[in-house]
Amino acid sequence: MKKEICRAREVLAAVNHQEVLNGVSFNWFQGETLGILGVSEYGKKAILDLVEGRLKPEQGTFLMEEQYNIAGFPNAAISRIEIGSSLIEQMTVAENMLALSSEKLGFLRHYKAQRQEVEADLKGYLPDIELDQLAGELSLLQRCRVEIVKAWRDKKRIFLIDNLDCESSAKEYEQLQKLMDLMKSKGCSFLVSSGHLMPLQICADRIAFFKSKHIIKIIENLPENALDMNRMLSVYRSGKNPEKYISKQALGAMFCRLTLDILKGETLEIDLHEGEIAAVIDFSNEVQNHID
Repeated sequence: MKKEICRAREVLAAVNHQEVLNGVSFNWFQGETLGILGVSEYGKKAILDLVEGRLKPEQGTFLMEEQYNIAGFPNAAISRIEIGSSLIEQMTVAENMLALSSEKLGFLRHYKAQRQEVEADLKGYLPDIELDQLAGELSLLQRCRVEIVKAWRDKKRIFLIDNLDCESSAKEYEQLQKLMDLMKSKGCSFLVSSGHLMPLQICADRIAFFKSKHIIKIIENLPENALDMNRMLSVYRSGKNPEKYISKQALGAMFCRLTLDILKGETLEIDLHEGEIAAVIDFSNEVQNHID
């Protein structure tokens, strides 16, 4: 049985007196990658803030496993990763890693020994990244992987990846997923937020759909839901900056609901709201035939 490290039940929370979460419920387990999918940056950020200890619920129940539950300040075992933010672009990958070691160890250990440790870690975890490559030359997802290994070396075991929305190839996301799986085998856990489905389809064990300030559904990300099975669903709001009007329109009346029986009798429901475009991509044309 999986060990539960986090539990939220009907959580209500506000930021600057503005409600961002209302009725949020979920469980998160050790060795799991839980994805949070939604368009509201404020809501997804608030969930990560709850876990990190920066935000306290006004109502409801929020529990962290005891060793990660330190009231009043962010926990030392938790790493919040905003892709690329902790790396100095003008420094090499090795120098970024050694900067951490130097802060922790000062001059107690020889530089050469520290570098050998970094080299061994990179060879084991990031075989495609050169030790002396400048951090600024890395892609966003390569930076993300470097930051995960850097945090791992700093004894972090809970990883919060904020807004995994890089315009990267499926191959790069698969490399990230392999690193995450390796870390999970060592007892690490990941909570990943994104506004796009593809990163979570590749990296997450379960996907929580966040909408209208709460989680409406959590699904198991089973192998048959992989990208090559032609099952993708994304919802895009019209306008260049949806965050400007989400708070006003997210609770608007539903225009219609499409219920489609697809793929061995399974059901796909699509809620359409005013001002939204729902895109269903299915190369087998099975969904298209039902819509027609």
